[in-house]
Amino acid sequence: MQKSLIISTLFLFLISCSDNAQNNQDGHIKSGQTVLTTSFNPAFEENSEIVYSVNELSQNLSMLIKSKDGDRFHNDTFLYRAKVLINNEVRFLDSMIVKLMPIPTVDRKDKISDGITINFDLIRNGDTVKRHFVSPTKSENVVGFIITSNAVNAFTSIFNDSLVSDYFVDIYSYINDSAILPNPTVRPIVKLRMAKYGWKLK
Repeated sequence: MQKSLIISTLFLFLISCSDNAQNNQDGHIKSGQTVLTTSFNPAFEENSEIVYSVNELSQNLSMLIKSKDGDRFHNDTFLYRAKVLINNEVRFLDSMIVKLMPIPTVDRKDKISDGITINFDLIRNGDTVKRHFVSPTKSENVVGFIITSNAVNAFTSIFNDSLVSDYFVDIYSYINDSAILPNPTVRPIVKLRMAKYGWKLK
């Protein structure tokens, strides 16, 4: 019963987002400020932080993937990407992630040693919404799964970068047990890890 109520609420939010997008086709972003900080902390891969920032003067998206050996090399940057967003990309991120943030859900507080923790910190026009998900699979947290899946898909699409895309393949595998990882010998992210960490494939 509770899951049905959550899904119904989510459906109404999606309809509202679609209506707002159709009613705002003049290319002008509303005034105010939005800052969404998303962090992915997987058990075995690099941690990352993505910052989506919109105000009346700028529209930006940046991503920092942090090196697992940052202390040893005195440099925690594994990969950094940034871009200036066009209005359609702002609307896309708003509809895919930001407008879903207020949907009620029960966030797990426990930890999974081989899982992933995901944090969404949203500040919009002075209001703050925080979300903390622990390995949000569809069966255990449908809202957390949808928000996380949407974030992965949106960031992958907007950055349109082979390394970023490959990193999110790893991230998505933590919340979808049926996800199949590509052959490591052809993966761009694996090749970069080999170069950065001195790894060798067995």
